[in-house]
Amino acid sequence: MRSLRDSISGLLECRRSGAPRRPSLVFLPSLLEAAFVLLVGGVIGIAWPVTGAIAGAVVLVGAVRARQAIGEREHRRKLADDWLLWGAAVRPSAHLLTRRANELTSHRLRMSLARVLVRIEREATGAARPGPLPLNDVALRVHSSLLLDLAARLRDRSRPVTVTGVLLVDRLLRDAWSPIYSVVPEDELVHSLQLALDALDGRSPDAPIPPFERPTEIRLEHRAHRRAGLR
Repeated sequence: MRSLRDSISGLLECRRSGAPRRPSLVFLPSLLEAAFVLLVGGVIGIAWPVTGAIAGAVVLVGAVRARQAIGEREHRRKLADDWLLWGAAVRPSAHLLTRRANELTSHRLRMSLARVLVRIEREATGAARPGPLPLNDVALRVHSSLLLDLAARLRDRSRPVTVTGVLLVDRLLRDAWSPIYSVVPEDELVHSLQLALDALDGRSPDAPIPPFERPTEIRLEHRAHRRAGLR
């Protein structure tokens, strides 16, 4: 377990490297300030509605700052992900890429992605109730073993994974136009799943990997019909 000194050193290093602060760390001072306002107001006898309004305003400002911190963090992550997918090298001097690469290859994220893959496999095969997101269930049902292979590979702590591989899995699960959710031919789904599986072991293509193609209106119509049961 990391010591307190290591944790503080890590936070200071993040600040020196220009990393955005965690939203919780942005919001915490506002909570403390609001509590202080309430305490002082009660001690000196200021009317409760007045101190409550001031404390509420302080909390609101903190919430806005925390929301801004979340937006900044997501923007930086997206920027780093795009660079990493395009083959940017992770060097100690590239703080943004290094930090994001460490996040992507962390055990915590690997386990999280593996859980989502297993849940999707269970939904596609009928072992679990469907979730809120529509799935390319017919193709997923046929090739559900690839989902389980990806999940098992991510869970295998004895084997390291590449940043590109985790990014491809993450994109498969997050992108609305991913073949996991979009009704595409089976070979497109198999290609994307196998590409991510190979990339986890470092067997990724030399050329940059383009984003998923946005479906045409005909494909979107077909997807809507399938969801309505009009096949």
